[in-house]
Amino acid sequence: MLFRSMTIEKCATWKDFVVRRISRLYPAYWVCVVITTLFIYITTTIGFNPFKEPDLLKKFLVNLTMLQYFFHFRSIDSPYWTLSVEIMFYFLMLLLFIAKTLKKIEIIGVILLILVFLYGCFYDQIQSNLIMRNIDYELRLIRFFPLFFIGILLYKMKTKRFTISRVLLIIICFLIQLLMFKKKVDPNWGMISFLEYIIMMSIFLIISFLFLANKLRFIINRYTSKLGEISYSLYLIHSYIGSKTMYFLQTFFGLNLWFGMIIAIVMVIAIAYLINKY
Repeated sequence: MLFRSMTIEKCATWKDFVVRRISRLYPAYWVCVVITTLFIYITTTIGFNPFKEPDLLKKFLVNLTMLQYFFHFRSIDSPYWTLSVEIMFYFLMLLLFIAKTLKKIEIIGVILLILVFLYGCFYDQIQSNLIMRNIDYELRLIRFFPLFFIGILLYKMKTKRFTISRVLLIIICFLIQLLMFKKKVDPNWGMISFLEYIIMMSIFLIISFLFLANKLRFIINRYTSKLGEISYSLYLIHSYIGSKTMYFLQTFFGLNLWFGMIIAIVMVIAIAYLINKY
């Protein structure tokens, strides 16, 4: 998230930005969709996937667009839901680029942050209105904008200047995102407790500020650098294949959870490495 706004600053035209984002996101994504779909088909066929996948071919074809959320189709694999939010953010950045207002991104961000805060405060009323609820569904970025704005501010502090005002804005973003969780706007609600969410967000910010202060150089080596390179492919491929591999090893080979987890992790890292390499 930290360098989400970096690509667009290096682009001469909006077309350059679109081409860079498509070439970055889609090739690895297509491969992961194909591999995961085949894995779903095989596991369902041999009977160790308890959840049948109706209309798998149709779902597969729609998922190739990466726009399944907007077509109201379920994702082939659970992590894909975040890509719809990312696409919305890129579209917002593209509009700002075309309007030549990127230099005012922080001012625009503050205005949007105020709107997100009001959205969180009146979320219950929004959900009670059918039209507003449909708008809310399509504009999913609203629920996560404070996190993206934190990324923009961190990038500005890393490449421009570390200022108190930016730190205060990050704290405000942090608090508003907590409000999103408390109001049950954040989809993580119900999966973890509010305290766990606070701890998770705090760790994220602490690591980010340690990075800004150049205090994390000790973790940089050939292995962590390679993990960074394959992180996108690993994110896309790990969930379904990893979990079903663990299930298979436990059910058919009697391996305990930890051994199954280690094997699954090694396997998805290997697959992600090959996807990233080729």
